[in-house]
Amino acid sequence: MEEVNQKRQLAAIMFTDIVGYTFLMGSDERKAMELVRISKNIQKPLVEQHNGTWLKELGDGAMASFTTASDAIYCALDIQKTLSNIPDLELRIGIHLGEIILEDGDIYGDGVNIASRLQSIADPGGIYISDSVQKAIRGKSDIQYVMLGELELKNVDYRVKTYALRGKYLTQPKKTEEKHLSGRLWAELKRRNVHRATITYLALGFIVLSISQLLELSPFVNTAIIPLLVTGLFVSIYLAWNYEKSPQGFVKVSSRKAWESSFSDYQKKPLTSNAVIIVLLLIIVGINIIPKLIAKNSDLQVSQAGIAIAVMPFRNDSEDADNLYFCNGLMEDVINQLAQIEEIRVPSVTSMLYYRLNPKPYSEIIHELQVSHLLEASVRKLDDRALMTVTLIDADKNEQIWSDRYEMDLSVKEVWEVQFEVASEIIKSLKLALTAPSRAEEEIPTGNFEAYDSYFKARELMRSWDIDQNRNAINMLRHAINLDTDFQFAYASLAQAYGQRAELSTGPWVDSAKFFANVALEMDSGNAKTMIAMGYSYTLGGDPAEGLKWYDRAYELNPKAQYLYNGWCHNQLGNYEEAMKWAIYNIENDPKNSIYYIDMCNATNALGLFEVTKNYAYKALEINPGFSFAYHVLRDVEFNQGSYSNALRFADSVIYYSNSTSEILMKGIIYYKLDSLDQAHYYLDAGLSQSLPANEDDSQKREYYFALAYKAIIMMVSGDSTGGWSLLKATVEDIENNLNSNHPDKSYILAGCYASLGMIEKGIEHFSKSVEAGYSNIYDARQNALLDPLRGNPEFQDIMKLLEEKNVRMRENVLEKGYVD
Repeated sequence: MEEVNQKRQLAAIMFTDIVGYTFLMGSDERKAMELVRISKNIQKPLVEQHNGTWLKELGDGAMASFTTASDAIYCALDIQKTLSNIPDLELRIGIHLGEIILEDGDIYGDGVNIASRLQSIADPGGIYISDSVQKAIRGKSDIQYVMLGELELKNVDYRVKTYALRGKYLTQPKKTEEKHLSGRLWAELKRRNVHRATITYLALGFIVLSISQLLELSPFVNTAIIPLLVTGLFVSIYLAWNYEKSPQGFVKVSSRKAWESSFSDYQKKPLTSNAVIIVLLLIIVGINIIPKLIAKNSDLQVSQAGIAIAVMPFRNDSEDADNLYFCNGLMEDVINQLAQIEEIRVPSVTSMLYYRLNPKPYSEIIHELQVSHLLEASVRKLDDRALMTVTLIDADKNEQIWSDRYEMDLSVKEVWEVQFEVASEIIKSLKLALTAPSRAEEEIPTGNFEAYDSYFKARELMRSWDIDQNRNAINMLRHAINLDTDFQFAYASLAQAYGQRAELSTGPWVDSAKFFANVALEMDSGNAKTMIAMGYSYTLGGDPAEGLKWYDRAYELNPKAQYLYNGWCHNQLGNYEEAMKWAIYNIENDPKNSIYYIDMCNATNALGLFEVTKNYAYKALEINPGFSFAYHVLRDVEFNQGSYSNALRFADSVIYYSNSTSEILMKGIIYYKLDSLDQAHYYLDAGLSQSLPANEDDSQKREYYFALAYKAIIMMVSGDSTGGWSLLKATVEDIENNLNSNHPDKSYILAGCYASLGMIEKGIEHFSKSVEAGYSNIYDARQNALLDPLRGNPEFQDIMKLLEEKNVRMRENVLEKGYVD
């Protein structure tokens, strides 16, 4: 039996056809053949010029393939521009991006069928494209297009969204109702921005009605307002349907000037932009909600806050400015003591240290943190002694309630006892019916003050999230442990320091974090700090489910413990609603800790709430300028929306502030999406050269292999099919052998690798496995170029549909519950 030579690949297929050729053959055969010759002489060089392959001639038509959708588009535009000067020669052109099958020199598949069908319904002199092409080129501002509706094709079990390219040399579509396109009316409403004009008008109308009620106008005016607003609505819809702005001013939507306009949708209808709608919505909120909030402000503060104490950054009165770490350490321990009292709410040390760098009047701090009391303190360190003055202030009355002065030897015992005494005196001063904390409730962490001092210094260094400071912190904690091998807090903090190191650089640091967390656990299995260290190490190591168990235990032991990253775990597990609940909880209790805003960002971004995500990311940057995680989120948002140039800008910000290897790899992927293959290759090689998977943790290995797969498809697209194929196969083998099989990302990456190798069934099998294991990021899956060969497959589409439905349900649920506005 003869062996069939079959190959599958992703390609942009372009079909062209001469208009009226059959009729012309019947009336003037010589002229018809001459037009075919001229058409070929024009088309074929342009196809080759745009990196295409001239596949075959089909009578008066032709078929060509391109490795990118943008090459196919620019080629088609050049063809129509050139032919516009040749009398009696008009082409219809159709383009589709999809999977094709090459078999014994011939070409088959949906990619061919759909492109052919689009060409057959295109207008003379026009270019029709499918939605797969539109998605690939929608970030290119120099390509204009209009959605016409959805095309139903024979032997294709899904409708194809169809678009017409518009521009100077292109024909305006006529009689679309004869082309069996469904959804034409909705497509036209969107094109003319009628829906946005209606929303803008309704918002304005609501504002007018609200203002009229606030002004208590006469009954006659109130009666006339509604009919006038209804009439105005119909007028606004009429104007939006018929007119739009162009470089020549306002023109009819159906005019040639409108068809050739280079303006974007928002430029054509400037009063319907997102910015205008947002401003109108903010005005509505201001008119209808803010007055009510102001009226209830005092009651709200008392009912929600109760007893809430903001421990202001301890002032360093020592002659040595370097003693600031000691002040911050004492402050953190006092906060921890107060946080153990259930009836008192205390903002965390992270929130309070924000005000050391960003000092504000007490009135603003009270308002921002919604606290009822302030605790001030100053510390002076003198050789082997320290003096501390503490003052408790009633925020509402702006008066001092209690003050005291403490003198202590620089021994852990005396420092520890002063912290207990401060907490006890606050309880007495507030006349709370509580039992003062007992010194016996928690053992002194160490008997060695030098070890305790090193522990203070290490905690201070870790706050900066700087790689060099992290190294110093690790050395300080190791020094503390050398001085006291039973210092449990030092082991727990060392575990967190190694976890921080894993987030700041590549290397096997998670294993070190787990080791020291386990040492701390063996010393005391009931301490919240140790539980948090365990949760941190497991989550970083790619096991968020196990990490979540430890965070939940820490919360049960101490609901007000700092650094509860439950939201982080839920995000990785795809439980976005739970992630948002935890983010909200942590933001309310720790409003100046920027990391919790990132937890919120990751959840909202995964649910497609992009504007909400940007809002929280910029809030994080207000608190912590230069926060690389916030720029990372903004890059994700732009990438998910297909705004690759903006994504590139934010990726550069991440690299600037953190020198992240993973972000260098991401730049390579973004450049691939921008069709800049040389740049993509450069950054992928640069990032991969800094990553040594044998010495990395699982999360870093996943980034490495994902980037390696992208490098392989770039090699294939660039002409090195053999090298790219070999690299991709080797990558698959490494992933199978070296990645933790429990994480959904393993199957997700394998799905893309097998798909790019043309092994469609294996690709779908692994994609399905990843979803079953918990993978749920629909927006990432949409942008993942490795999965492109699967997109025309019905089974893959069914899985994507399930992911989309799940995403929509979660999004609607969080909106209904009011987690976001």
